[in-house]
Amino acid sequence: MERVLAGVSVPCPFREHECTEMIPYASKEAHEGSCSYAPCHCPIPGCAGYAGKSLIDHVQVDQPDVRRTRVKQGCLTPLRMRSSEQARVVWLDSNCAELLLVAGRDVPGGRSLSILELIDELF
Repeated sequence: MERVLAGVSVPCPFREHECTEMIPYASKEAHEGSCSYAPCHCPIPGCAGYAGKSLIDHVQVDQPDVRRTRVKQGCLTPLRMRSSEQARVVWLDSNCAELLLVAGRDVPGGRSLSILELIDELF
């Protein structure tokens, strides 16, 4: 029976996210763990998630309302996010890094933030 299954190929379970690979049955689990079309969690509240792209591409393409701010080296101006903003991309000029600031809940004196570094690679 194992030899029969070894010769069977199955479609990727992430076919609805555009993965077109046919995987040998014995490699199905390994493929699922490394498939670039696997659904990913988006940290922005209210987002259903994404698949087949990096987080930075998802934010740039699928989240057009997210504002972007460029911070120059030595700049000490405070960054302010409006209470209606769910997230903001901050580009740090000094080291060419991009950060995604995700607004959290209100806390005394302001709001909490989560900070994620955006890396242009598939997660």
